[in-house]
Amino acid sequence: MVFSSKFSCPSLVLSLIFAIFWTATSALTCLESDDEGNFYPVYNSTWKYCVLLPQSGDKPAQAYGAQPDIESYLVADRAFAESLGPEYTVLTFCVFERYRMPSVHGVMINSEHLFRCYCNYDECNRHQHFSSYLKGLRKDNP
Repeated sequence: MVFSSKFSCPSLVLSLIFAIFWTATSALTCLESDDEGNFYPVYNSTWKYCVLLPQSGDKPAQAYGAQPDIESYLVADRAFAESLGPEYTVLTFCVFERYRMPSVHGVMINSEHLFRCYCNYDECNRHQHFSSYLKGLRKDNP
């Protein structure tokens, strides 16, 4: 009796190679900022995205690698999934967010607003100003 399978040995090997490659490439080196505003490259095998909060007014830029256990990737995953190959690629996903803080002792605390950009290749969050961030993305992806 001969059994057939949907998968041939070469396709199984290719699938395993792809899985290993995908796992290895999902780790990133992102810039992280300290309290003094200095940026340092940090590697983390669990990061899928680097994040930049560009400098705004008197607020210094902040940069970090997105932690999967802290942040939801759902919206960013959808945005980057829109990439269609070399013809159309999503390079960054930026979102302007409002966080309403709960009232403390009946006193309403002001909302906090954040402009945050996600990118998904090594050190893509290295620029502190939004305009230089966009120029850097353009230069890195001709």
